[in-house]
Amino acid sequence: MKVDNIDFSIDPSLVQDNIPSELLEFTQPIDNLWESDDPLILNKAQELIEGYPNLYDKVARLFGFVQSYITYERDPYYAPENGTAGSAVWSYNNREDDCSEFTNLFVALARAAGVPAK
Repeated sequence: MKVDNIDFSIDPSLVQDNIPSELLEFTQPIDNLWESDDPLILNKAQELIEGYPNLYDKVARLFGFVQSYITYERDPYYAPENGTAGSAVWSYNNREDDCSEFTNLFVALARAAGVPAK
């Protein structure tokens, strides 16, 4: 299945930008999965959200980037001995993977942008 459009009928101007403190843990990196502190991820996230102060707009930009950046390929490279295959950084560099890696890259970018994601 490919998602090419999401419409939650949300008015972006009503989305608040304050993050409850109990959700801040979901902005932290996780090694070999959601490396939101990796310079590649940090720089791309900041590039994508620059000039977009609203959380809704930030998430829409990040989602749109991931959707257009990675080509879906059903589990092409996964091998347990590969270690980092499937991580956000790996997916960013390879630009081809399955749904897990779309998610990993999106979560890492969101966390790098200060948006809680899990």
